Amino acid sequence: MQTVMSPDTIDTKPEPQADSMIDTEPQEQSHVAAPWPPDLLTVIIPCFRDQAFLYCTIQNILDSAKRATGFKIIVVDDANEPALFRPRFDSTISIEWIRNVQREGCAACRMIGAKQANTPFLLFCDSHMRFPEGWFQSWLDYKQKKTEILNATFASHDITGKLQATRHGAKLYFWHKENNRLKVFDMRPINPEPDAPKRILRSVMVGASYFVPADWFRHVRGFGGLKYWGCDEELLSIKTYLAGGTVSVMRDLTIGHINTDPLYSGTGRTGRDWLLYNKLVTGFLTLPDNQWELFLHFVATHSPASLAYEHFKTAEPWLLAERQALREIYSRSIESYCAQFEIVGMDDIGACQF
Repeated sequence: MQTVMSPDTIDTKPEPQADSMIDTEPQEQSHVAAPWPPDLLTVIIPCFRDQAFLYCTIQNILDSAKRATGFKIIVVDDANEPALFRPRFDSTISIEWIRNVQREGCAACRMIGAKQANTPFLLFCDSHMRFPEGWFQSWLDYKQKKTEILNATFASHDITGKLQATRHGAKLYFWHKENNRLKVFDMRPINPEPDAPKRILRSVMVGASYFVPADWFRHVRGFGGLKYWGCDEELLSIKTYLAGGTVSVMRDLTIGHINTDPLYSGTGRTGRDWLLYNKLVTGFLTLPDNQWELFLHFVATHSPASLAYEHFKTAEPWLLAERQALREIYSRSIESYCAQFEIVGMDDIGACQF
């Protein structure tokens, strides 16, 4: 079955998106359903020029779930040419395919998938992932709070599949009101001690696999404002904290990420411009006015020539309305957020990648 839809995503995007073709016909059923709760989770996978890894990722998700039937998959084809081939997988799991007629970017694809999903929980992941055996049941064992994002432990692999590192933190550089100071949260390895808590409270997500209550995702207005690639996890993490929610790392659920070329970032100057634009959006939507002015001055000083500022100026009227809507749901201060991080000096500015 094919229908046409307009994937305006949760009314949090500054520009209307292109129409998309959607195939919502489920896969042929070939297994007897196991007693898992139905329609509980939707796995949302954007794909741009990553077809080979995508099909392996889908097959891996299905195989490693051990025939669990409580989830669905939505694949968002971000205007690949030719369009993604839609193979039949030997599984009871429903797989929906959405095709954008023009490229929208990773964040927008995730928003499109979230709007199409009809389950109470969402799992966002990249198209080049490796899931462990029994991942669905492991997530069920954690699932409790309505305002909690559960971030899978991040296992980084090279293109051959060799494990490079396992981490549960993320680097986040943020302007602070103290002059010439930044706040930073460093990546660190998993605590190997046996008595370490299963839930590791973190204010910044890392990696490309995190479970989000669908109502909470809509409440904090998703990834609204971001373009193409970059800052998805940072923006959602910060907004979740400010709105009174939590982000926890599942210490014993590790999902692997295959390091491929950063396809969504574009190439050369264009990719850097959009990444800087997304950093500006993240600061604008989360910082108070006085700190935003400092942040903008800081960024412009270290990266003066960029099309990001023109992109930002064009989107600013929409962003102003979005910021006002977010401030109505924020219950915590950015000061309390920044207070969690180590203060570093300007000597470390190079790592900010502005």
